[in-house]
Amino acid sequence: MHGTETDEFSRALPELDSVKPVYLDLPPLYGAELTTRRLHRPMEKFVEYLEDEMKVSVSIVSMGEERTATHQRVA
Repeated sequence: MHGTETDEFSRALPELDSVKPVYLDLPPLYGAELTTRRLHRPMEKFVEYLEDEMKVSVSIVSMGEERTATHQRVA
């Protein structure tokens, strides 16, 4: 918006026709299954990205409906 980046959508609403979206290309997570006690590196990086963006700590990651598909992350 006017050459600056904002994460406040409501601030951009009055000028929505003139704003340009910012995209982030992330690597695909195909095959990022929980096959061991650890998350695959691409999945771990994705979770770290979400933590940084949302300013939260993610302690549990579920990769499916089975209990064995749940990973408890170490802080």
